[in-house]
Amino acid sequence: MSCIRVFYFVIAAVWALPLGAAGPNFLVLVADDMRADAIHGHGGAAALTPVLDRLAATGFSFREAHCMGSNSGAVCIPSRAMMLSGRPLFAVKNDLTGETTLPEKLGADGYETFIAGKWHNGKSSCERSFASGEAVFLGGMTDQFHPLLAPLKDHRLGTASRSESFSTDAIARAAVEFLSDRDRDQPFFAWISFTVPHDPRTPPTSVDPGPSVAAVPAGAPPSRWQPRYDRPFASLHDPATLPLPENFLPQHPFDNGWLMVRDEQLLAWPREPQAVQRELAAYHGLMTHLDARIGDILAALDTSGEAEETYVIFLSDHGLALGSHGLLGKQNLYEHSMRAPLIIRGPGVPAGKESAALVYLHDLKPTIEELAGRPVAPLSPDETASRSLVPWWREPAAAAARSCLLLAFTDTMRAVRTDRWKLIRYPQTDQSQLFDLVADPHERHNLAARQPEELASLRQRLENAQRAAGDSLGWTADAVRPAFLDLTGHARDPFAGRPWDAPPR
Repeated sequence: MSCIRVFYFVIAAVWALPLGAAGPNFLVLVADDMRADAIHGHGGAAALTPVLDRLAATGFSFREAHCMGSNSGAVCIPSRAMMLSGRPLFAVKNDLTGETTLPEKLGADGYETFIAGKWHNGKSSCERSFASGEAVFLGGMTDQFHPLLAPLKDHRLGTASRSESFSTDAIARAAVEFLSDRDRDQPFFAWISFTVPHDPRTPPTSVDPGPSVAAVPAGAPPSRWQPRYDRPFASLHDPATLPLPENFLPQHPFDNGWLMVRDEQLLAWPREPQAVQRELAAYHGLMTHLDARIGDILAALDTSGEAEETYVIFLSDHGLALGSHGLLGKQNLYEHSMRAPLIIRGPGVPAGKESAALVYLHDLKPTIEELAGRPVAPLSPDETASRSLVPWWREPAAAAARSCLLLAFTDTMRAVRTDRWKLIRYPQTDQSQLFDLVADPHERHNLAARQPEELASLRQRLENAQRAAGDSLGWTADAVRPAFLDLTGHARDPFAGRPWDAPPR
């Protein structure tokens, strides 16, 4: 047997072994509806996120991480299904039927699997994915002050009950308790998924008392991860001082098919600058509160003695408009809604480095599999297929760069995005948008009419990417509807942010 064959035989044998206590730990922290620029150190001038800034400074940031899109208005459902399965949008079911999820696979390899917080992909997939959990929320949005949370033990969810703790506090407390009390005979995979900064945008109105379960033992020096605030999170950010998004508009310039979805009815039309500033202040309040609780979790990890062998991964399921392009929600393919933060810190990961490579959030699964010593699938010619991100910090010259990203939203929008250009197509209204992202990163100037050759080239790339991904949506719908819709005078829905309080219709 040749030396090369012996080498691959040994590698295959090692991969086939149960990982046991030898594997690294994984602490995955997931935000909900968080824009990539909601981190101060990543361009969020108005953001107050010292913990995430420090995490980025000690880890590796992927600055062009994107959600591939959605088959419904609830973008987080397919986004999380993609992350947990490693499959692209057109190849996975929202409830993960037929998939061996990432935690399910790691659990079979000897990992302790734990969940706290949001799971929006069905009870069955949650139970088979995790052995234990606390403060589990099965749903999309919740009353942040009284979330309905359940325990999970031996792969079975218990009865949910209303918590008297704010959702972020309850989820962080569960994570702190897990890190503090767990049996360290096994490596762990912990999925800590918060319900913020998704609306209702209602940050805590009391002064932060810190977690009720100490993340650091009594008498220990203050942790570098634990900032404290002497004002309520709800009043940390003065709306009047917050700048509007650079691509703020009172209304979207045409009907994208989703202008009246629940998320968009949180404010009236046209969007008033002061109203958007109030939304931004509440959003940042939720983010700063989340940042503080993530600090408690990282402090508990330090105290546990397991930080050196733990990969900490922070990401969001997608972004949000918040006034950009006259929109509030995530039911669109603009950068503010499909781009999300992604930070990885851990053994062998260089500190303070970043990449502008085009990556998908569903690259998470093969990345963790490679870090855990598991085999990674061969590179697929379909660029929407997931790829391990490990080469981008270990050997970037050898990393497989994508030439473009395919983005898709229901049957109303498709986009192709390269390093420089982005084409968004709206088949139902026969509209195209072409943006030069180098000159116009906020997607304000539509060049479709002025750059016909570039438009034609990108149309071909879009159709090629669709074909490779198994997406059959055409360039123009059979029945084209009017493109322009003036919503001036439409009032906000007072129950859009709290649908559970809405009277029966």
